[in-house]
Amino acid sequence: MACTRFCEQPDLPAVGGTKNPDVEAVVALAPDVVVVNDEENRIEDADALVAAGVRVHSMSPRTVAAVGPAMLALVDAVGADVPAQFAELEWNRWLDEQRSATPSVRRRCAVLVWRRPWMTMNADTYGSSLLDLLGVDNVFGEASERYPEVTLEEIGARRADLVLLPGEPYPFKERHGTEVADALPDVDVRLVDGRDLFWWGIRTPAAISRLRDALRRT
Repeated sequence: MACTRFCEQPDLPAVGGTKNPDVEAVVALAPDVVVVNDEENRIEDADALVAAGVRVHSMSPRTVAAVGPAMLALVDAVGADVPAQFAELEWNRWLDEQRSATPSVRRRCAVLVWRRPWMTMNADTYGSSLLDLLGVDNVFGEASERYPEVTLEEIGARRADLVLLPGEPYPFKERHGTEVADALPDVDVRLVDGRDLFWWGIRTPAAISRLRDALRRT
């Protein structure tokens, strides 16, 4: 087994980054399968692996609902047992529970994913789908680009009442929260765990529970 240098797997060898993997090193490991994601990995690297005879499994769910089927496909690809919560009936039951728990009074939110320039996300993203399940509307949901550049003034003009600053991909800190709050004094600005907002998969159910708690009005 191996991973990228950005993965939290210190016991595994690293074979480059997501955007610049060492394809030769990957091939030399003779893996049974390489898992890729279309947001993080380049198509030319996936194609190079396929050309070298490596089996490549792609998984890129854009919604919370799609995570369950993606996990089933992944465990099938790697020959692992299905985690109990991702068995089809259990996953569908859990989804129904989350939908029934969605608040009737919704919030209007902008999620900043980068700074200099400020960037956000549209509705065609896992993070936006997760927030929708929590009763939070993405004010940039209809943007034509998945990750458009924005300004703080645009956030105010779209009548957002909440701005989220996740800890990744940009490492937002308290000082950035102060910067945004100074520019948007009537908006609730909160730091959240970017892994909970963007890392789909085995952590999804617990992440939604944590984010629900983090977004409770105070």
